[in-house]
Amino acid sequence: MRHPTVETMPSGRPARQLDLRDAMLVVAGFTGRDQQALDAHVAELRTLGVPAPSHTPLIFVLPSWLLQIDPGRVHVASEHTSGEVEPVLIREAGGELHVTVGSDHTDRHLEQASYGASKFACPKPIASVAWPLMEVADRWDELRLDAGVDQHLAPYQSASVSTLCDPGELLAEVDCRLDTAGRPLVLFLGTVPVLDESARFASAFSCGLHDRSRSIRLAYAVDVIDPLDASLASLVPPSTADAAGTSTV
Repeated sequence: MRHPTVETMPSGRPARQLDLRDAMLVVAGFTGRDQQALDAHVAELRTLGVPAPSHTPLIFVLPSWLLQIDPGRVHVASEHTSGEVEPVLIREAGGELHVTVGSDHTDRHLEQASYGASKFACPKPIASVAWPLMEVADRWDELRLDAGVDQHLAPYQSASVSTLCDPGELLAEVDCRLDTAGRPLVLFLGTVPVLDESARFASAFSCGLHDRSRSIRLAYAVDVIDPLDASLASLVPPSTADAAGTSTV
């Protein structure tokens, strides 16, 4: 089996692979640095029927199999999902830090009932390349995020990472709350508001993290797979399909 890896690309040094086997996958929510911006994000979610969080930031530990490296295509079980561009911090088991871009793809209907369930319901794609954090730490607030949706990549999100909590502070909060020792860590640092204040499903999602003269990009198509779709019957042995057809459950 091919192990999940991301290639880190340090300036002036050879690239190398980051081994993310058994990585702890953590998604942080409501990580806005500015309270006014955070309130705007909460208001955005309220329009979707999502209640305000009891405290911030919210921190979710997710199963590592939800992490997907530059998949090109993701599968979801609902038309009510959408991507969210986020900077993603990767910490190797030895402690070295790297940053890349990812999408906290989320089920918006489930979000109205449970933040945790909405995060668990969708894959978490990240780009296949990263930068050493030390190379951008002194200008972190200059980095920018953007996202586009559907085939024409209509602008969807665009903001500086300065709108989000300092990554070192958020990492310290995660280490305080969770036992992260001895494992690689993949930490989604939070998203920025959508441009039209309305999260929406799209058949394609593209996002980027931008430094002064370089960028990391991630793009993927979104397929909705209905578990009850008759087109999946060919995957089920005939005897099982026949039995399922007579079930009263």
